[in-house]
Amino acid sequence: MLRYASIFLNAGARAVVASSATVDWRNLCHFFRIFYTHLLGGEPISQALLTTKSHADRYYREYDSIDVAGEELLCLNKVRASC
Repeated sequence: MLRYASIFLNAGARAVVASSATVDWRNLCHFFRIFYTHLLGGEPISQALLTTKSHADRYYREYDSIDVAGEELLCLNKVRASC
């Protein structure tokens, strides 16, 4: 994860959500549906990820490998306000 995350962070991304292990892409729809619901609801990226993991881990243990790099307290509503 760190190699790919650092590429995006060095290119200017403020935060990156990535996995340190292989995750079946067919399972990611469920994961990101929950994640973006919380992120767009105003939760910081790290909290949205934690909330998603607590819901989704019941279904797929592979979500344990997903983490955030960069600004863990980044909120989308703050990003929109600064544009």
